[in-house]
Amino acid sequence: MLFEFEQSRSAISNVLRRTEEEDGSYTYDIAVIRLLEDGEKISRNLDNAAILEEELEDDVRPLRESGYPAKITSGSMLAQETTSELTDTQIQSLIATLIIVAATLTIVFYFKDRSRMVGVITTIPVALTTIWILGTMYVFDVPLNVMTVTVTALTVGMGVDYSIHISHRFMEERSYSQDLYDAMHKTVQNTGGAIFGSAMTTVAAFGVLSTSEIPPIAQFGGITALALFYSFLAAVFVLPAFLMIWARYKQEDRR
Repeated sequence: MLFEFEQSRSAISNVLRRTEEEDGSYTYDIAVIRLLEDGEKISRNLDNAAILEEELEDDVRPLRESGYPAKITSGSMLAQETTSELTDTQIQSLIATLIIVAATLTIVFYFKDRSRMVGVITTIPVALTTIWILGTMYVFDVPLNVMTVTVTALTVGMGVDYSIHISHRFMEERSYSQDLYDAMHKTVQNTGGAIFGSAMTTVAAFGVLSTSEIPPIAQFGGITALALFYSFLAAVFVLPAFLMIWARYKQEDRR
Protein backbone atom coordinates (compact mmCIF):
# COMPACT_ATOMS: atom_id res chain seq x y z
CA MET A 1 0.00 0.00 0.00
CA LEU A 2 2.87 2.40 0.86
CA PHE A 3 4.53 1.83 -2.52
CA GLU A 4 1.28 2.32 -4.40
CA PHE A 5 0.49 5.46 -2.43
CA GLU A 6 3.89 7.01 -3.20
CA GLN A 7 3.63 6.11 -6.89
CA SER A 8 0.16 7.65 -7.31
CA ARG A 9 0.12 10.24 -4.54
CA SER A 10 -1.77 12.94 -6.51
CA ALA A 11 -4.57 10.55 -7.50
CA ILE A 12 -4.88 8.48 -4.33
CA SER A 13 -4.76 11.48 -1.99
CA ASN A 14 -8.13 12.58 -3.40
CA VAL A 15 -9.83 9.45 -2.07
CA LEU A 16 -7.56 8.26 0.75
CA ARG A 17 -6.00 10.20 3.63
CA ARG A 18 -2.76 8.96 5.09
CA THR A 19 -1.53 10.09 8.52
CA GLU A 20 2.04 9.58 9.73
CA GLU A 21 2.34 8.39 13.32
CA GLU A 22 5.10 9.31 15.79
CA ASP A 23 6.85 5.99 15.31
CA GLY A 24 7.11 6.58 11.56
CA SER A 25 4.30 4.25 10.61
CA TYR A 26 1.27 5.29 8.54
CA THR A 27 -2.42 4.91 9.10
CA TYR A 28 -5.13 5.32 6.51
CA ASP A 29 -8.05 6.80 8.41
CA ILE A 30 -10.38 8.34 5.80
CA ALA A 31 -11.45 6.86 2.47
CA VAL A 32 -13.85 7.96 -0.26
CA ILE A 33 -15.77 5.23 -2.05
CA ARG A 34 -17.31 6.38 -5.31
CA LEU A 35 -20.22 4.52 -6.90
CA LEU A 36 -21.63 5.18 -10.35
CA GLU A 37 -25.33 6.07 -10.49
CA ASP A 38 -27.83 6.28 -13.31
CA GLY A 39 -27.78 10.06 -13.64
CA GLU A 40 -30.42 10.18 -16.38
CA LYS A 41 -32.89 8.10 -14.36
CA ILE A 42 -32.35 10.20 -11.25
CA SER A 43 -32.57 13.50 -13.15
CA ARG A 44 -36.04 12.52 -14.41
CA ASN A 45 -37.28 11.85 -10.90
CA LEU A 46 -35.38 13.05 -7.85
CA ASP A 47 -37.36 10.61 -5.69
CA ASN A 48 -34.97 7.99 -7.05
CA ALA A 49 -32.16 9.83 -5.28
CA ALA A 50 -34.01 9.48 -1.98
CA ILE A 51 -34.49 5.75 -2.60
CA LEU A 52 -30.80 5.36 -3.43
CA GLU A 53 -29.83 7.18 -0.24
CA GLU A 54 -32.04 4.90 1.87
CA GLU A 55 -30.47 1.80 0.30
CA LEU A 56 -26.94 3.09 0.88
CA GLU A 57 -27.82 3.99 4.47
CA ASP A 58 -28.76 0.32 4.99
CA ASP A 59 -25.45 -0.75 3.44
CA VAL A 60 -23.27 1.40 5.73
CA ARG A 61 -25.20 0.65 8.91
CA PRO A 62 -22.88 -2.27 9.87
CA LEU A 63 -19.89 0.09 9.59
CA ARG A 64 -21.49 2.61 11.91
CA GLU A 65 -22.51 -0.08 14.36
CA SER A 66 -18.86 -1.16 14.45
CA GLY A 67 -17.77 2.35 15.38
CA TYR A 68 -16.70 3.60 11.96
CA PRO A 69 -18.25 6.91 10.86
CA ALA A 70 -19.67 6.97 7.33
CA LYS A 71 -21.22 9.80 5.33
CA ILE A 72 -23.28 9.35 2.15
CA THR A 73 -23.52 12.19 -0.34
CA SER A 74 -23.84 12.99 -4.02
CA GLY A 75 -25.01 15.79 -6.27
CA SER A 76 -28.37 14.14 -6.89
CA MET A 77 -28.96 13.55 -3.17
CA LEU A 78 -28.12 17.16 -2.35
CA ALA A 79 -30.49 18.28 -5.12
CA GLN A 80 -33.24 16.05 -3.72
CA GLU A 81 -32.79 17.37 -0.18
CA THR A 82 -32.67 20.97 -1.43
CA THR A 83 -35.83 20.49 -3.49
CA SER A 84 -37.61 18.86 -0.55
CA GLU A 85 -36.76 21.79 1.71
CA LEU A 86 -37.77 24.30 -0.97
CA THR A 87 -41.07 22.51 -1.55
CA ASP A 88 -41.99 22.58 2.14
CA THR A 89 -41.14 26.26 2.51
CA GLN A 90 -42.71 27.12 -0.85
CA ILE A 91 -46.13 25.84 0.21
CA GLN A 92 -46.01 27.91 3.39
CA SER A 93 -44.75 30.94 1.47
CA LEU A 94 -47.47 30.52 -1.16
CA ILE A 95 -50.24 30.55 1.43
CA ALA A 96 -48.72 33.57 3.16
CA THR A 97 -48.29 35.35 -0.18
CA LEU A 98 -51.92 34.80 -1.19
CA ILE A 99 -53.09 36.13 2.19
CA ILE A 100 -50.86 39.20 1.87
CA VAL A 101 -52.00 39.83 -1.72
CA ALA A 102 -55.67 39.54 -0.72
CA ALA A 103 -55.16 41.88 2.24
CA THR A 104 -53.26 44.43 0.15
CA LEU A 105 -55.83 44.45 -2.64
CA THR A 106 -58.66 44.67 -0.12
CA ILE A 107 -57.11 47.81 1.36
CA VAL A 108 -56.47 49.34 -2.09
CA PHE A 109 -59.96 48.69 -3.45
CA TYR A 110 -61.58 49.79 -0.20
CA PHE A 111 -59.95 53.21 -0.30
CA LYS A 112 -60.48 53.49 -4.06
CA ASP A 113 -64.00 52.07 -4.50
CA ARG A 114 -65.22 51.54 -0.92
CA SER A 115 -65.45 47.80 -1.48
CA ARG A 116 -64.04 45.15 0.84
CA MET A 117 -64.81 42.16 -1.39
CA VAL A 118 -63.25 43.19 -4.71
CA GLY A 119 -59.74 42.67 -3.38
CA VAL A 120 -60.57 39.15 -2.23
CA ILE A 121 -62.35 38.36 -5.51
CA THR A 122 -59.35 39.60 -7.49
CA THR A 123 -57.16 37.07 -5.66
CA ILE A 124 -59.36 34.08 -6.58
CA PRO A 125 -57.99 33.63 -10.14
CA VAL A 126 -54.43 33.65 -8.82
CA ALA A 127 -55.23 30.92 -6.30
CA LEU A 128 -56.98 28.88 -8.99
CA THR A 129 -54.02 29.26 -11.34
CA THR A 130 -51.59 27.88 -8.78
CA ILE A 131 -53.87 24.88 -8.23
CA TRP A 132 -54.17 24.32 -11.98
CA ILE A 133 -50.44 24.46 -12.60
CA LEU A 134 -49.60 22.12 -9.71
CA GLY A 135 -52.29 19.74 -10.95
CA THR A 136 -50.84 19.88 -14.47
CA MET A 137 -47.37 19.10 -13.14
CA TYR A 138 -48.78 16.10 -11.28
CA VAL A 139 -50.74 14.79 -14.28
CA PHE A 140 -47.80 15.08 -16.69
CA ASP A 141 -45.28 13.87 -14.09
CA VAL A 142 -43.20 17.06 -14.16
CA PRO A 143 -40.82 16.82 -11.18
CA LEU A 144 -40.34 19.52 -8.62
CA ASN A 145 -36.74 20.68 -8.79
CA VAL A 146 -34.81 23.81 -7.91
CA MET A 147 -36.16 25.51 -11.04
CA THR A 148 -39.80 24.35 -11.25
CA VAL A 149 -40.48 24.84 -7.54
CA THR A 150 -40.36 28.62 -8.10
CA VAL A 151 -43.20 28.55 -10.65
CA THR A 152 -45.94 29.17 -8.08
CA ALA A 153 -44.21 32.32 -6.85
CA LEU A 154 -43.90 33.59 -10.43
CA THR A 155 -47.55 32.72 -11.04
CA VAL A 156 -48.70 34.85 -8.13
CA GLY A 157 -46.34 37.71 -8.91
CA MET A 158 -47.09 37.95 -12.63
CA GLY A 159 -50.63 36.57 -12.76
CA VAL A 160 -52.12 38.94 -10.19
CA ASP A 161 -51.41 41.87 -12.53
CA TYR A 162 -53.91 40.57 -15.08
CA SER A 163 -56.62 40.26 -12.43
CA ILE A 164 -55.96 43.75 -11.08
CA HIS A 165 -56.38 45.28 -14.55
CA ILE A 166 -59.73 43.52 -15.07
CA SER A 167 -61.10 44.45 -11.64
CA HIS A 168 -59.91 48.04 -11.87
CA ARG A 169 -61.44 48.56 -15.32
CA PHE A 170 -64.72 46.92 -14.33
CA MET A 171 -65.09 49.18 -11.31
CA GLU A 172 -64.52 52.20 -13.56
CA GLU A 173 -67.03 51.03 -16.17
CA ARG A 174 -69.52 50.19 -13.42
CA SER A 175 -69.35 53.75 -12.12
CA TYR A 176 -70.22 55.06 -15.60
CA SER A 177 -73.05 52.64 -16.41
CA GLN A 178 -75.77 50.88 -14.45
CA ASP A 179 -75.85 48.09 -17.03
CA LEU A 180 -73.50 45.50 -15.54
CA TYR A 181 -73.35 43.39 -18.70
CA ASP A 182 -72.37 46.40 -20.78
CA ALA A 183 -69.72 47.36 -18.23
CA MET A 184 -68.25 43.87 -18.23
CA HIS A 185 -68.40 43.65 -22.03
CA LYS A 186 -66.35 46.84 -22.37
CA THR A 187 -63.93 45.62 -19.69
CA VAL A 188 -63.22 42.29 -21.37
CA GLN A 189 -63.22 43.74 -24.87
CA ASN A 190 -60.71 46.50 -24.14
CA THR A 191 -58.63 45.46 -21.14
CA GLY A 192 -58.92 41.76 -21.99
CA GLY A 193 -57.47 42.40 -25.46
CA ALA A 194 -54.50 44.24 -24.00
CA ILE A 195 -53.93 41.48 -21.46
CA PHE A 196 -54.03 38.90 -24.25
CA GLY A 197 -51.21 40.65 -26.10
CA SER A 198 -49.16 41.03 -22.93
CA ALA A 199 -49.73 37.44 -21.84
CA MET A 200 -48.93 35.86 -25.20
CA THR A 201 -45.63 37.72 -25.61
CA THR A 202 -44.57 36.67 -22.11
CA VAL A 203 -45.69 33.09 -22.76
CA ALA A 204 -43.63 33.04 -25.94
CA ALA A 205 -40.59 34.40 -24.13
CA PHE A 206 -40.69 31.73 -21.43
CA GLY A 207 -41.74 29.08 -23.95
CA VAL A 208 -38.42 29.47 -25.75
CA LEU A 209 -36.73 28.03 -22.67
CA SER A 210 -38.58 24.76 -23.20
CA THR A 211 -36.30 24.10 -26.18
CA SER A 212 -33.26 23.97 -23.90
CA GLU A 213 -31.26 20.75 -23.81
CA ILE A 214 -30.97 21.06 -20.02
CA PRO A 215 -34.06 19.27 -18.58
CA PRO A 216 -34.66 21.51 -15.51
CA ILE A 217 -34.51 24.67 -17.62
CA ALA A 218 -36.76 23.17 -20.31
CA GLN A 219 -39.29 22.09 -17.67
CA PHE A 220 -39.15 25.52 -16.01
CA GLY A 221 -39.75 27.33 -19.30
CA GLY A 222 -42.67 25.12 -20.34
CA ILE A 223 -44.40 25.16 -16.96
CA THR A 224 -43.95 28.92 -16.50
CA ALA A 225 -45.37 29.62 -19.96
CA LEU A 226 -48.35 27.39 -19.18
CA ALA A 227 -48.85 29.08 -15.79
CA LEU A 228 -48.99 32.49 -17.45
CA PHE A 229 -51.50 31.19 -20.01
CA TYR A 230 -53.61 29.86 -17.14
CA SER A 231 -53.38 33.28 -15.48
CA PHE A 232 -54.73 34.91 -18.62
CA LEU A 233 -57.63 32.45 -18.83
CA ALA A 234 -58.49 32.90 -15.16
CA ALA A 235 -58.38 36.69 -15.37
CA VAL A 236 -60.45 37.00 -18.55
CA PHE A 237 -62.93 34.13 -18.13
CA VAL A 238 -63.15 33.26 -14.42
CA LEU A 239 -62.73 36.63 -12.71
CA PRO A 240 -65.53 38.38 -14.67
CA ALA A 241 -67.99 35.72 -13.50
CA PHE A 242 -67.15 36.36 -9.84
CA LEU A 243 -67.25 40.13 -10.35
CA MET A 244 -70.66 39.89 -12.00
CA ILE A 245 -72.05 37.79 -9.14
CA TRP A 246 -70.75 40.32 -6.63
CA ALA A 247 -71.98 43.32 -8.62
CA ARG A 248 -75.47 41.86 -9.09
CA TYR A 249 -75.68 41.13 -5.37
CA LYS A 250 -74.64 44.70 -4.54
CA GLN A 251 -77.14 46.07 -7.06
CA GLU A 252 -80.01 44.04 -5.62
CA ASP A 253 -78.95 44.92 -2.10
CA ARG A 254 -79.26 48.63 -2.87
CA ARG A 255 -82.80 48.11 -4.09
